[in-house]
Amino acid sequence: MQTSYALISVYKTRIAALEHALHEAGTQRQHPRSQRPGPVEYRKLMQRFKQFLSIEEKFWTQLVVRIQRQFALSEARSALATLSIVTDTEPEVDDTDAEKHDHFRFPPESMENASSQSSTAPQRSSRRATLSKALVVLGDLARYREQYNEGATRSRGGPERGGRNARGRGSQADLPRTKTYDKARACYECARDLMPDDGNASHQLAILASYQKDTFESLVQYYKALCVRFAYDPAAENMGNVLSKFLEAWKRRRKSRPAPAPPEEPSRPKANPSSFKDNVILLHALWRLDVKEMDSIAPKHDENVVKEFSELVSDRGLSIDTITKVVIIAQGALCECRKVNASASGVSMESRIASHVLALYHALLQSGITQLDEAAKIVEEDLAMRITATFRRTLPALRIASKWLRMNLDYIIGDARKATKEPKGCPVISGISTFWDVYTSFATRVVLVFPPTSLPKLQRPLEEDVDSRGYLPLGNMLAQDTSPTETENEDSRAPEQVHPNEEQLMRIWDIGHDARLIAETCGTPMESFRAQFSLIDSVGEHELAVTHETALGKNRVSPVLGSQSAMDDRQSEEDARTETTDPVGDAFREVLGVPSSEDEQDEIVWNPRYVI
Repeated sequence: MQTSYALISVYKTRIAALEHALHEAGTQRQHPRSQRPGPVEYRKLMQRFKQFLSIEEKFWTQLVVRIQRQFALSEARSALATLSIVTDTEPEVDDTDAEKHDHFRFPPESMENASSQSSTAPQRSSRRATLSKALVVLGDLARYREQYNEGATRSRGGPERGGRNARGRGSQADLPRTKTYDKARACYECARDLMPDDGNASHQLAILASYQKDTFESLVQYYKALCVRFAYDPAAENMGNVLSKFLEAWKRRRKSRPAPAPPEEPSRPKANPSSFKDNVILLHALWRLDVKEMDSIAPKHDENVVKEFSELVSDRGLSIDTITKVVIIAQGALCECRKVNASASGVSMESRIASHVLALYHALLQSGITQLDEAAKIVEEDLAMRITATFRRTLPALRIASKWLRMNLDYIIGDARKATKEPKGCPVISGISTFWDVYTSFATRVVLVFPPTSLPKLQRPLEEDVDSRGYLPLGNMLAQDTSPTETENEDSRAPEQVHPNEEQLMRIWDIGHDARLIAETCGTPMESFRAQFSLIDSVGEHELAVTHETALGKNRVSPVLGSQSAMDDRQSEEDARTETTDPVGDAFREVLGVPSSEDEQDEIVWNPRYVI
């Protein structure tokens, strides 16, 4: 592996030197032509480099197939099929003539079936890590092949070769071909899926994002490379360089930009999605400074970012992916700050970052409360029809934030205790009491508008679970591919067979389930929510018992009285629609201060349990 990278480095150095020499030759013509390196030498070097990359790619492809087959890594077979390296119908062993076509002199495979060889969990993990590294190498080779593809036709300096066919071409020969790194990206993503605890593949994805000038996506991938069990250390330096360059460029733009005249009626300009991403990147760059320097450069910038985030979420100005990633990188920044927190200034900056993470969650909860109030007015038996467009966009981010809160509950509750006893040397998170009030109000509305017993339970990883595997700020709170105990009712459908509305309802169920687990944790100020869920459980058990007794009574009815009994049942159901009572709904209305349904009988057109 190191040999491949060493040779690639040599080729890159020589190519860069020739490009520089050709550029100098195009601007300085004093030297004789025979003493200047020409384009022929450059093309020969590029051809040799491309041949080298092609041979290397064949070698690593065969090595990947051999590792997967030799150690029976069945979990990697789908990844190799995605990369078109193997097919799902390909046999697990080589043909008898495979050794004749082996140009790389791999040792012969054992005739014993690899799947029959027992291996421990650490051994299997180690072999999977080796396969993941090999896929990263394949991705690097594909990246270099695309990066040095001569089809880009960028100017190498010096005059172009003329000729009859070149006349009248103008500048068309200098138009660059758009580079695509799809093959490299696919290799990196498969490597990351195999070993989500290793940050190497995420670091390479950050490099690809930098090729596309997408600093925000680079930042996301850098944090994923660092906030894992086996962090990729070079990512810290590379991310620091990216953020430092961005901060310096921002300072230059601010100096060159004339100061705007103060408006007659001061008002904040409307948030813009593209500028919002730049403001988020700037905030992460400022977090690498100390608090005083940060406040002197951009006062209250973190507060402004939260305000923009809240406005854009409410106005549906941000995509689902962007909302989730803003939350994820804020969690990653806090995780990194806690790793290196040693000085007093570090504690102060940790407080600022932790307060920002909680403020983002607070903004999502406030938006959720507004949307749930709107959803309660929607008269639909299908619960999915009550999910508003804005609420739908925030559900993945709300799930991620909910998992983070569960994972870091001791940190949040412990902070509240330390803030009252030992303010020095301990991070103090602002707005905790307000956050718990809003969280309790949100959780109450979730279980009221979307009763948990009517929602499908989460039984499979969702998109945000797959994207955030191995991410330390979320720990092991995410849904896994396989559950330790399989039940008879386990959903065996493929992900593409599940309707998106059903997935959204699963998210809502999971958010409510997390809220209940958090409320049951000692020390969380959610007593009212705990009382409400206790009432739901008690009423639910009572209703089940009554239903069971009623069913038994119906089974004892004589067949002769069947028709009369059916008529009585229909009459009872009609009476129940107008005179039934809802103890759960009454309890929620009492807690939320909503007037009783008896005062508004003429206006009620849906079940009172959904009224807020």
